[in-house]
Amino acid sequence: MTSLNYAGRSDMKRRIPTILLYAGFGLAVLVLLAMIKFPWPVLAGRLTSTVNASGVVRLSYLVATPSCFPPGLVLEGVALTSAQDPDTPLFTASRVRLTPAWLSFLVGKTGVKLRAEAYGGELRGRITADGITSPENFVVDLSLDDLDLSRHPQLAEQAGAQGLLSGRISLAGPLSGSQALLGNADLAVTSGAARYKSDFLTRDVVRLGKVQADLTWLNGRLGVERLAMAEGDLQGELKGSFQPGQGGKPLSGGKLTVDGSLLVEPSLLHLDKIPDRSIADRLRRKEPLHPKWNGPVAPLVGLAGML
Repeated sequence: MTSLNYAGRSDMKRRIPTILLYAGFGLAVLVLLAMIKFPWPVLAGRLTSTVNASGVVRLSYLVATPSCFPPGLVLEGVALTSAQDPDTPLFTASRVRLTPAWLSFLVGKTGVKLRAEAYGGELRGRITADGITSPENFVVDLSLDDLDLSRHPQLAEQAGAQGLLSGRISLAGPLSGSQALLGNADLAVTSGAARYKSDFLTRDVVRLGKVQADLTWLNGRLGVERLAMAEGDLQGELKGSFQPGQGGKPLSGGKLTVDGSLLVEPSLLHLDKIPDRSIADRLRRKEPLHPKWNGPVAPLVGLAGML
């Protein structure tokens, strides 16, 4: 009797790996079928309609193609524009790959991982939201890697921006309402520069070197908690806020608040053209200035307007 029980237990032990193998194979087949039958176009349409319904920004793309491996959806010709100015892209990407975050769907949330090719660099991130059919309370985490600012039409045209942008952006909240997408960013620009024409400047290009920024976003206003500049014509730390303008001029038509400490390279300026001789003397001695400004960006035709 004892030998029969032992033989039965031994036979069961030999069958366990086979049972686990069949169970694993069946689970893999179910997962594969779910990936193949996943409604990728529906997901893309849902994402687009949700973003556009916010009334803040509009999302569009030219082509949406399902991808087998990795399973997901590839969007080409992606553009993110302001709802008030749909003809001026805020962000464009030649290709964006969307991949569902499966664990999020299992707990009743919408989860999408994204990877975008934009401005000669790469943007990766994850978007999650409560609910599946009607997602709300979004959480957006983005990682930027060497985005070339000179390839951004508005930054290049209105500010002559140059340099490679890297860092992280985090946003959370609904897509509409007074508390729409609050967040912060930790960004860095290497080899930064900007074209700036002024009678006070000795050259048209201002070298910014390395720029580190801690930003916040609240009610359509970009807040600057810390803007540190080093290894360029401008060095120091600034803080303030920026509210984008309308009518295709989000930069030059915006409103700006600035306060802080700034050290300006004397060779950048025609010191003899600065009306305030005390400021010219401080610049000549390489003493830091304390710029202050609260108003529209357009009147800033020279650095002296902020001194």
